Amino acid sequence: AWPKSRRSVDMQTLTEIAAAARFYGARSVGVFVDETADQMQEVHSHAKLDLVQLHGAPARTQLSALKSTGVPVIDVVDVRADGEYDAQSTERSCASEFTIYDAKGGGTGEAFDWARFSPPRENPAWVLAGGLSPENVAEAVR
Repeated sequence: AWPKSRRSVDMQTLTEIAAAARFYGARSVGVFVDETADQMQEVHSHAKLDLVQLHGAPARTQLSALKSTGVPVIDVVDVRADGEYDAQSTERSCASEFTIYDAKGGGTGEAFDWARFSPPRENPAWVLAGGLSPENVAEAVR
């Protein structure tokens, strides 16, 4: 839904993609960067999305307001190259359905230091992202 992204689609296309995902048994996710909770809830409802992913700092500030509407949320935590991340993001992400730990900047294809990365024990539902490839995924999950 973020118009600045090359992956942005209009509402009609989003609705069609979400319907196709449901048809094939997949869950649909809308990725948001700087929309308000009301805007995200409206898109979630109109396109019948399963989840809303908060990928930008402005969108992340809307987590509490969005959760109060009952919309399931995926949070994204930016992980620095050294495998460290902001402790405040742990508190925020515990309110989400699950958390994606991604290399800072997202979509760069760059990995962070997985050996130094330690996901928080408070939030067992998390996904590793950032620079994964067939050549390095086994190393990443060790």
